[in-house]
Amino acid sequence: MRQLILLLSPLGLLFSPNALADEFIRGDANGDGLVDISDAITMLDVLFQGAEIACEDAGDANDDGVLDISDPTYLLIHLFWGGAAPPEPFAQAGLDPTTEDPYLCGDRTCGRPGSGQVIHVNSGSAAGLQMAIDIAEPGDEVWVSADTYTTGSVSHGSSYQSNTQFLNDGVDLYGGFQESAECREDRNLDTPTILSGTDDPEFGPWTRHVVSAHSVHATLDGFAIQNGRATWMPSSSHHPYSYGGGLILFDSDLVIRNSDFRDNRAQVGGGAIYMVDSAADLENVLFSQNQAVDRGAAVCLRNSDIRIQDSTLAENRTWRGGSVRNQAIGGCGGANFSMTVNTTFRP
Repeated sequence: MRQLILLLSPLGLLFSPNALADEFIRGDANGDGLVDISDAITMLDVLFQGAEIACEDAGDANDDGVLDISDPTYLLIHLFWGGAAPPEPFAQAGLDPTTEDPYLCGDRTCGRPGSGQVIHVNSGSAAGLQMAIDIAEPGDEVWVSADTYTTGSVSHGSSYQSNTQFLNDGVDLYGGFQESAECREDRNLDTPTILSGTDDPEFGPWTRHVVSAHSVHATLDGFAIQNGRATWMPSSSHHPYSYGGGLILFDSDLVIRNSDFRDNRAQVGGGAIYMVDSAADLENVLFSQNQAVDRGAAVCLRNSDIRIQDSTLAENRTWRGGSVRNQAIGGCGGANFSMTVNTTFRP
């Protein structure tokens, strides 16, 4: 088990273990982690003095779905006369197995990683985000606050992925959070996390690929990826500098949900996404105003498969022209497969 770590720095990283927000101990009415006579007193205060209780499920000591005098009575009989223990969760904190009662504090669905931990990124620093991705282990999740992260401030040397946000194998990224989030459901998808290729969309400079994935299996959920410019034309038209302004994939398998690709450009193909020997499953994704000179203003495939569901592709343009769909999704070589389900193409 890795240690709980708080980095008190401008990078703003917080590591938290996989604890569910709504776990409780039945009978622990005052929430101090113990079950004793003080909890019975708290229950009486709630019933007769109008006091408030943080978790009504914890106060429902006999788990009959009603907070009444039988609950402190039940608890006192257990504590002093050898009566039955409160129903689970009692020995240790957990969720309420009785989901049909009216109290919800132990029932709320709380999406978190199954075995890993959550790394919170709250700073708006692309360098801090990259650090979180790099140090995460498979099974971890990176939760990113709803801020703007400019990848132009992240440098990885002189290779074609320079100034890019690298994904990490087995590490899922979720955007749109506020700092206090405890569950995936706490985020606001109307305010996604922005990954941008520049601070100045009019004059630049820009990064060539906002996000890069190499031999990665991961999820990208709740992001707006914009202002990438893969617009350099080297001697070979197959050079990656000319493809994938928003996202470039090699030998990878991604799930992308609840995200936008806006105003990304490529000199050859794949203004928003360029895929090589890869697969992607997209749901609720908007492609808007992406451009490529030759083919696939939104997506260009090379020996790759893509499935797009419940999404919209609008105002994506290639200089070559063609149908709205072919301008948006194009082949960049090899055998490719694309499927769209309940997806809208708009000129």
